[in-house]
Amino acid sequence: YKGDGFGAGTKREPPSLEFSIRGGGGTETQPYQYFAGKYWDARQAQSIFFPDSDAFRFDGAENPIYYAAKADFSRADPDMNDDGDFKDQGPMAAALSNARLRLTALYEIFGQTDTLKSEGPIFSVTPATNFTIRVALEGYHEGAASGRLMARLGSSYASGGLKIKLYRDNGGSPGEFVASAESKFGYDERDPANLRKGNKRFANVNFVFTNLADGKYWVEVDHINHLPIMSRFAAPFKYDGDDRSTWKIESGWDFLSWNGEDENVMTSADEDPWNKRVYTAYGDAYSTPTAKGYSSTGLIYDNGRAGGSANALAAMVGGDVNQDDQINAADRTLVRLREGTSSVECDVTGDGVVNADDRTIVDRNYGKISSVYALNLPSGDSLTNSARKSEKARKFLESVESRKKEFYQQGAIKYVVSGRVASKGEFVDLSLYIRNAGVDFALANCTFAIEYNTNDLEFVALTGADSSIYNDDSSKGYGPIITAPRPGAENPLPNVRTIEIDYDATNNPPGINVPRKDAYLGTLRFRVRRGKPAIKFSWHSATSVHSTDGRIITDDGIFEDIEPLLLYSAKIIYPNGGETFSPGGKVKIAWSSDGTANVNVEFSSNSGISWERINEDIVSAAAKERDWEVPDKFSNACLVRLTDVETGKELDRSDSTFSIISPTFKILNPRAKTVPFKGGTLDSIVWKSAGYEKARFEFSSDGGSNWTSASGAVNLRTRRSLIWTVPRTTTKEGVVRALDAESGEELDRSEKFKILNGYVSFRNPIEGEEIEGGKIDRILWASSGTLRFDLESS
Repeated sequence: YKGDGFGAGTKREPPSLEFSIRGGGGTETQPYQYFAGKYWDARQAQSIFFPDSDAFRFDGAENPIYYAAKADFSRADPDMNDDGDFKDQGPMAAALSNARLRLTALYEIFGQTDTLKSEGPIFSVTPATNFTIRVALEGYHEGAASGRLMARLGSSYASGGLKIKLYRDNGGSPGEFVASAESKFGYDERDPANLRKGNKRFANVNFVFTNLADGKYWVEVDHINHLPIMSRFAAPFKYDGDDRSTWKIESGWDFLSWNGEDENVMTSADEDPWNKRVYTAYGDAYSTPTAKGYSSTGLIYDNGRAGGSANALAAMVGGDVNQDDQINAADRTLVRLREGTSSVECDVTGDGVVNADDRTIVDRNYGKISSVYALNLPSGDSLTNSARKSEKARKFLESVESRKKEFYQQGAIKYVVSGRVASKGEFVDLSLYIRNAGVDFALANCTFAIEYNTNDLEFVALTGADSSIYNDDSSKGYGPIITAPRPGAENPLPNVRTIEIDYDATNNPPGINVPRKDAYLGTLRFRVRRGKPAIKFSWHSATSVHSTDGRIITDDGIFEDIEPLLLYSAKIIYPNGGETFSPGGKVKIAWSSDGTANVNVEFSSNSGISWERINEDIVSAAAKERDWEVPDKFSNACLVRLTDVETGKELDRSDSTFSIISPTFKILNPRAKTVPFKGGTLDSIVWKSAGYEKARFEFSSDGGSNWTSASGAVNLRTRRSLIWTVPRTTTKEGVVRALDAESGEELDRSEKFKILNGYVSFRNPIEGEEIEGGKIDRILWASSGTLRFDLESS
C-alpha cells in the first residue's frame, strides 16, 4: 500500500485540494477551482502546505499517508478577477454559508491505482470588512485642515470605539433589530488631507458581519460619550464587502458630507450626498443655534474641540458622558467628577485625559438630545420620549460667535503661567500663577496639570484657592477651584495633580480678565516621602486653557519651566583644581554629600562650556566616589561636576580647572658616576614627572634582564623623590626603572650605575710606618662581602 497520492500541486500535477464559493454547484463552467500554486504559474506561491511532523501521518504504508494539511486562504485564489489569466493570486472570495472544499487523491494497492474523492461541508468565508461608516466625532477632530489628525478610536466600544446596530427596513422606517458590531481597528485615515482625495478613506471605520444576508438596513452609530445617530435611509449591505478602491461607500453610510446649511438634507436613498453636500443623518439639520430644531440635530458642524466654524466638519455631537442620549446636568456633574483621570466615558476628546477640553464640550452642548431620541427602537434599547431643549446653550453659542469676531479685531492672546516651589519643613509647596502679556481675555474652563515623582512626594491638599480671583464667583461664572483627580477616582492619571478652574460654559457669564501681573491660582502641597530627594515639577499634556470667547488657547501661553528644588547637597573633593593627568590614567573622582538621590558625574574640557557624562550606570550621591579613566583630550581647562538626575540641576563643580597633558617622566638619580654606590646604604631615587598618577620602582643588577621591586606605589602628584636602600650587590650594570602603577607601562629607566657591595680595610702596614725595601712583609686587611680584589701599590 502506497500513501503518497496527496500533493500541493506541481507544474504538471494539480493540487489535491479545490474550493468553491457556490456550494460546489451553480451555473459556472468550473464550480470548483484548484488552490493557487505552482500548478497555475511558476511565479505563484503555494497555498497548501503539508506538515513536517509525523504527528499528522498514518504509519504502516510504504509511504506514510498524510491526514492533515494547512491551507492559506489569504492566497488561495489563483485568478481573483476570473479573467482566465492567472497573474492575480489573492484571497478566496467571501461566501456566506456557501463555501466548500473538495479533496481528490490517488492511492495504490498491489500496483493498482485508484482515486479518492471527498466533498466537505458548506462553510462561510468572512471578508476582513463588509460594512463601512464614514463619520467624525466632535471631540476627536480639530477641523478639516490638512495635518490635523483626528484622535484614535478605541479597539472596542468600551475603550472608545464605535458600535453600530442594524435594523430591517420596514417600508421606509426602521424595523426590527438585526445585528450589531463593534469597531476594532479604528479609522482607516485620520488626516483630513485624505477627505475626497488621496486614498479617499478619511474617517472610514470598518465593521464585519459574519452571518448577514445582502440587503438594505437602517444603521445606528453609537459612541460611549457622543450622542447616537442613525442613517437617513436604509443603507445598502453586501456580504462580500465594500469596494475600498472607490470614494463612494457601496456597503455602509457616509455622515461627513453635510456643509452645515440649515435644512439641507438628503432627499432619497440613491442621492449622491457629496453632490449638494447634504445632511445624511436621521432627523433635523440645523447648525444655527437659534434655529428651532438645533438641539435635536443629530450632527454638529464645527471645527471640533474649539467649536468654531473655520474648517468645520460634520460630526457626532460630543458630551453624552452619562449615556442617556441627552446632554444635561448629569453629564456636567460626571465630567467634573472624573477630572484628572483617563476615564473613557468622560474623555470626550479621545486624548486619554479628562480635563477642561472635555467639560467645555459638555457645557456648550448642554440641552442637546439625540436625533433618534424619540424613536422606540425594537432592539432592547428603547428611548424615552421626553425631549427638553436648552435655550441656555443656544444663547451661549450665539454670544461666543459674536465675541470671537470682536476678539479677532483686537489682536492676539498671550499669557505666561509660572510655578514657584518652596520647602516648608516636611512639606513642599507648588504655587501657580498666570499673567496676561497680550490683549485682554478672560479665563473659562481650565486645567493646569502638573507631573511629579510619586516615589518622593505624596499629595496632601490644595491650599490658598480662596485667595484666587477665579474661585467661587458665580456672578462672573466661576465655581470653586478644585484639584484633581478626586479621592477614590477610577483610573487616575499617574503622577499627575491638577488645579481646575470651573467656568459655567452653558450660560454667558462675563468671566474675569487675566491681570497683567501674576494672578494667584492656588498652591499644591506635598509631603516628602523619604530622605532628601530632588524635587521636580513639570507641565503635563493634560493642561488645557479656555477663554470665555469659546477658544482653546493652550498654545497661546508660555508655560515657564518650574525651577527644581534640591533638598540635598554635594561637594566635589577631587579633582578640585590644579591637578595634572594624562590620557588613559585612572582617577577616583570623590565628593561629599548628605543625600541619597541619583546623580550624574560629568566632565568638561572647555571650562564648563559643554559637558559629557562620565557614568553610564546609576550613581547614588551616597556613593561619594566614581572611577574615571582620563580621556584622550589635552586641555588646561578641565572640570568635573555633579548633576541631579531627576532635575538636571548642577550640585557642584571643581573649584578651579585641572589639566590633561601629554605625560612625561624622567629619573634624575641614581645616575652614572665614577664613585660607586655602596650596597646596603640609604640613597634617594629622584625624578620629575607630569601627567601620571602613581608609579612603582624596580631595580636590575644585570642591565635590565631581571628586575626586583624597589618600592610600592608612589603618589606622583605629591612626591618627587623617595629614599631607598641600595641593594647589597656588586655590579657595574645597576639600573632603576619607573612603572605606571595601574597599567604597568614603563615610564623611564636610569643610566647604568655601579654598586660596590661590602668593604676592605687595611690593617698593616699602618699609617706612618717605615718598611725596609727588599724585605718580605705582611699586608693585612679585614673585609666583608668582597670575594676578590686586585692589589696595587703606589
